[in-house]
Amino acid sequence: MAGNKSLNDEALELRRRGGRWLKSLRESAGLSQRDFARLIDIEYYTFISQIEIGRGRIPTEKYAVWAKALNVDVNEFIVQVLQFYEPLIHKHLFSGSTGRAPAPSPAETDTDQDKYLALKREIRELQRLLGKKTLENELLREKLTQRNIGLPQMVSPAPALAVADNDVTKISDNGQASTQRFEDTSV
Repeated sequence: MAGNKSLNDEALELRRRGGRWLKSLRESAGLSQRDFARLIDIEYYTFISQIEIGRGRIPTEKYAVWAKALNVDVNEFIVQVLQFYEPLIHKHLFSGSTGRAPAPSPAETDTDQDKYLALKREIRELQRLLGKKTLENELLREKLTQRNIGLPQMVSPAPALAVADNDVTKISDNGQASTQRFEDTSV
């Protein structure tokens, strides 16, 4: 049991050193944890903090995204990360070599990653707009149906409200729609 504790302590110390290294890269790039999280498409910036203090690891499928965001060569980044996260693998792969990993395949190029991230952002924006317009259309259709069928109106009808993202659309009694945007202050 004592041997395992020693290995765990060693692994934790390596992750802490790796976290300090990642923090220095992020700061050298002039990024706050929050800015960096947005750049690599992570919802909670506290995830960055956990990695920087050695309590977490970068998911392997995100190595290239992190390297690009930090303006570091992907192969060099992975070699360094392996040194902190998988020291035995690093030792076997790179002892006596220049420390450089093999060249990436064409599918792993930065251009492909850029295209993927751009498409992902575009899809997210289109989904947001579609949801907002669909909600507005449903509210207008409901209001028109109410007026055309002659459904009884309340003495003082409440205006219809729709909320999509940070926009609130209000449909008044005369059928006019007005939209107001609210900034998200929860972060």
